Amino acid sequence: KIFDPKTVLRATIETSRMSIDSTLLAPMRYSTGFMLGANPVGLFGPMTSNAFGHIGFSNIFCWADPQRDISVSILNSGKSVVGTHLPALGNLLYQISKNCDKVLTKDRRSVFGHDLAKIHAAH
Repeated sequence: KIFDPKTVLRATIETSRMSIDSTLLAPMRYSTGFMLGANPVGLFGPMTSNAFGHIGFSNIFCWADPQRDISVSILNSGKSVVGTHLPALGNLLYQISKNCDKVLTKDRRSVFGHDLAKIHAAH
């Protein structure tokens, strides 16, 4: 166990509504600790409103998606931020979430054994 579920909850509460990020020039949602996914499509693929993570320098992506019970790390060291690889990278992000089925809450690993959307709505 890396994080207590309460820590994950606190770090993933939305602090800004969807707006255009001035650096990425893309619609984004944020919490105090992470970039957040979105519906119908977000940074981490389709229907990822509960996903949370961050991108790093040169197209490095790391995120977790509690609804799919997955964590993902894509390390593209050496790729420029803008280039001909962007359509393939976008497709990869889309395919990961599209092809990883959502998991029932009762079947998720312990840190994801909570419905963060319902918990966030209650706070």
